[in-house]
Amino acid sequence: MGCIPSLRATLAATLAGLALLATAACTPETGAGRESEPAAATVSGPAVRFTAAAAGPVTPGTAYSAQALRALLPGFEVKPIQTATEADVTSALAAFSGGLQVMQFIRGSDGKIGQVFGVSPLTVGPAGERLGMTLSQLGIPRQSCRMGGELWTDMAICPSRGAANVSLVFAVPQYRGPLDQLPPAAELAGAELQRLIWRPAR
Repeated sequence: MGCIPSLRATLAATLAGLALLATAACTPETGAGRESEPAAATVSGPAVRFTAAAAGPVTPGTAYSAQALRALLPGFEVKPIQTATEADVTSALAAFSGGLQVMQFIRGSDGKIGQVFGVSPLTVGPAGERLGMTLSQLGIPRQSCRMGGELWTDMAICPSRGAANVSLVFAVPQYRGPLDQLPPAAELAGAELQRLIWRPAR
């Protein structure tokens, strides 16, 4: 099955899968010394780190093809999906680990990968960001963020403090204000990270 083309639905499905994995695979040792991090950080599995240079093994030169991604991601299942970008719903490729969707790959204009979405807490941002963390936990200033457009009108989009080409997409709980304006600082502080977005730095 492809992913549901809704950012909130994607997160709900991801967290449901994580709950099952955490029950089966989490041990007391995995959480030791990490009390300040969200519980999802203890999920068993290989972490995929996003940096300015790469999203895991994906670099600006990686071809957009299932074959290329399977070669770079041994142990992952790669298959086509439909997903929501800020502008529209589009075809994409996704990498799954143990049935859990970890990353989504969007085609660029040059036949290479144009964007990588981190959609699981197994993905880690340049400054240690993981899904489920709040904007205040990450220390991101409100003035660096903007409200999303089109399909992400109720989301706040902010740059990672660790890399200018990595964006962070936050859900603002029960936001009811103007869709083109950020909510007040106190409300935005509790916004939760739902997606990492890596774009090649070219």
